[in-house]
This record gives sequence, structure tokens and C-alpha cells, in this order.
Amino acid sequence: IFSPEERAARAASDSEVAADAIPSVERSAESIKVGRAWTLQKTILHEKPTAESNRVAILSEGAEVVVKEIVAGQVHISKPKDGWFSLVSLQGLPMLTEVPPP
Repeated sequence: IFSPEERAARAASDSEVAADAIPSVERSAESIKVGRAWTLQKTILHEKPTAESNRVAILSEGAEVVVKEIVAGQVHISKPKDGWFSLVSLQGLPMLTEVPPP
């Protein structure tokens, strides 16, 4: 779990992700609100909003979650387990959507 600045720097160094794609992803990630959402990719859930904290679970792509709060780019969920993960992946991709999978 990294700050928005660290994620942008890491993503910018990744040759597969254009640097100008990061702001638009950040904007789309900001649309996530408290309530139901679904993971867009496999997600590591942590006990606290830091990468150094204990892992609680690994959520599969398409897992339904309940968002309690979003703080500094970190998502706190209460279901299926209580924990935290980053709103945007290291590659600069959104981790959540409010649109259920088909």
C-alpha cells in the first residue's frame, strides 16, 4: 500500500503504463463511495492502511466488498473481511468498481 505519489512514481517507471494515464485513473478511483463495490483484480487485504501491516486475506477478482471509508487513497472495507487495500494498483489501475460483474 503506497501513497498516491509513490504509486504514480512506480507506475511512471513501468514501461507498460503511460505517465499521463495515472491522473485519469486517480479521478476514476475517486468516484468510489461508501457502500457496495467489486474488486477489479486480485487484491491483498491488510490489517492497517500500510503495506507493512499484517495480511488479512486475498480477495479474488470480482469479489463483492463493503467500503466503510476511503482515506488518502486507501480503502477500508468491512466485508467480506475487515481490512485495508490501495484504491489504485502499483501499475496505476483501479482496484474497485461500483458496477457489479456480469
